[in-house]
Amino acid sequence: YSDSRYAYQGATLTDYGTLDDPLEFVRGIHEPWTRPPDLTIYLDVSPATGAERAGTTNKFEQTEYLRAVAENYERLIEDQPDRFVRIDAERPPNAVLRDVIDVVRDRL
Repeated sequence: YSDSRYAYQGATLTDYGTLDDPLEFVRGIHEPWTRPPDLTIYLDVSPATGAERAGTTNKFEQTEYLRAVAENYERLIEDQPDRFVRIDAERPPNAVLRDVIDVVRDRL
C-alpha cells in the first residue's frame, strides 16, 4: 500500500500549498519504515472514469483530486519503472482480471 499512500497523501497535501513537493515529503516520512514492494500493479483509468466509478457520494474520489493522484503515480512509475506494471483498467473487468492474473503468475 505504500505507493497508494504516497500518491493519495501527496495529492491531499497539495491543496495546502505549504510544501514544495508533497509527494516527496510523504515518501520521506514513510520510507524509513516501509519495505518497498516487489511489484505494483497500476490499474490505469482516467480521473473522470475513476470518479464516475467511485460514485457521487464519495467525497475524496473527485476528478480533480484523482488527477493529482494520477500525476503522483506517474512520478512513482518514472522513479522505479521496473517495479510497476501498468494495466489498462478502462476495459471490461474480465480482461483486466486476466491481465492481473498473468502478471502475478509471471512474477511468481
